[in-house]
Amino acid sequence: MKDGLVAKMQCKMTIIDNQKKNAICILMEKLSSMTEKWAITGSFGLALQGVNINPNDIDIITSQNGVFVIQLLCADYIKSKVEYLTTTTMRSYFGVMEIDSCAIEFFGEIENFLENNYWDYHKQWDRNIIEIEIEELQIPVLKLEYELHIYKKLWMSERADLIARKLQFLNENLQ
Repeated sequence: MKDGLVAKMQCKMTIIDNQKKNAICILMEKLSSMTEKWAITGSFGLALQGVNINPNDIDIITSQNGVFVIQLLCADYIKSKVEYLTTTTMRSYFGVMEIDSCAIEFFGEIENFLENNYWDYHKQWDRNIIEIEIEELQIPVLKLEYELHIYKKLWMSERADLIARKLQFLNENLQ
């Protein structure tokens, strides 16, 4: 798909429990006025695109400014205010909210520490967003191809294999 085009895909939320369905509906309403780019990523984003994975939470990627906008728009649900955090594997601006007992983590300016001992910024994540249409909601998610690229970089082979199989299935069935 070309950059700038919005891909609309139909998806059933069969793998996603009711709490997460409710949480995503509330989240979409709260973030409807947000002008900073953002997208669902991680296991929830993969599940929305049909990857056979059961997500534990919802992850959002955005800019440094975006995490503060999310914190403001979702103030009633914030559990941990945004701060810059560094772990052994990742650093970013990071906040946590909870909607209907569903944890939602939001990250800005994510960098991962790779095996070759350098920090790798998630370049061009904002150019790899598509919208998934679910029950009349347009949910921004990172493209499977981009997620595959990131998981390979992080040596997360099981997750990368799940994504690769889904992409292969999609490619075979679109021809």
